[in-house]
Amino acid sequence: MAKGRGQAYSALALILSKPQANGAGDLRRALQELGKGPAAPFFYQEFPIHWQGKELKVEYQRLFGGGYAPPYESVYRDGEGQVMGQSTLQVVKEYEAEGLILAPEFRDLPDHIAVELQFMSHLCAQEADAWQRGDASAALGYLRKEKAFLGQHLTKWLPLFGQRVRIANAEPYASLLTATASYVAFDRDQVGALLNALGKISGEEPT
Repeated sequence: MAKGRGQAYSALALILSKPQANGAGDLRRALQELGKGPAAPFFYQEFPIHWQGKELKVEYQRLFGGGYAPPYESVYRDGEGQVMGQSTLQVVKEYEAEGLILAPEFRDLPDHIAVELQFMSHLCAQEADAWQRGDASAALGYLRKEKAFLGQHLTKWLPLFGQRVRIANAEPYASLLTATASYVAFDRDQVGALLNALGKISGEEPT
């Protein structure tokens, strides 16, 4: 389950990253990946992805770079139009606690939606590795980190972000973000339920 969830978050991060010249093809492949994993029920429909990579880049820039719907957590949580606010500093601390820094070639802000989704993919991958090693304590620790990051960050601003995109009537991003917000909320509840169940089995108090 942890491995599949990590792959789903990685695919979502790719979908919501700035598209390259062949972005339309990348988007289709990422959606195919989502259709095979735990996020599949939220991505069952055929999204209208018929653009060429160049058209996708133009729409991405119009929507996310033109002020319609900035893809940064701080804009929605730290005051209208504000970037690099307190929520940004908090996610950077959480990245650093995992020994992660932004790649030098990444020329955007650390609370970009794609970065936060990729961080969730990292946490899930670490959880999966811990289960594979038979280290239940470490796996539970990563589940707690996942629950905290989902509850304190992604679920706090994704609905507001998605609403902005829907108002702009920008496809395929409006449909994609609606599905993404639904999956993230579901996953937060799923992780919480799993922690409660595993806590009872291990005798640990769920957090």
